[in-house]
Amino acid sequence: MWHFLFGSGQGLLGFAVGALGLHEVPSPLSQHGLALLTTVAVEAWRVAPLVAFLLLPGLTAISAEKWEHATIEGASWIHRIRHVALPSIRPLALAVTMLLIGISLGTFDAVLILTGGGPGTETVTPALFSYTAAFQLSNWPVGTTAAWLI
Repeated sequence: MWHFLFGSGQGLLGFAVGALGLHEVPSPLSQHGLALLTTVAVEAWRVAPLVAFLLLPGLTAISAEKWEHATIEGASWIHRIRHVALPSIRPLALAVTMLLIGISLGTFDAVLILTGGGPGTETVTPALFSYTAAFQLSNWPVGTTAAWLI
């Protein structure tokens, strides 16, 4: 799906630019600086439903009285989020953050499929480094050690 969107020759992004009469742009997955940002955006899109699924019960558990009290006191929307919502879900947000750190360290499939770690080594993750060391370079001790450290 992502190659259909970002592919340079046949991608939807390239087609849209061509339809506007502009010259063909290379895929953001093959450009330095954009490859990492594009991969991060794809991963954020992938884990966003999980984060919403985990944080939504914490947000719905905040009593209506707290929201109403902050509104009556004249707190703006940002102040209500900062002083009512965030303190209430801080432990849950910490747990979700720890889970996301673990998920990001193990990110492998999307990076391998989208960029293969390139351009250069710009998008190499710890899991992809372990895979490359063990299976492509046949350096089993380094690959195993990297996998164990993840």
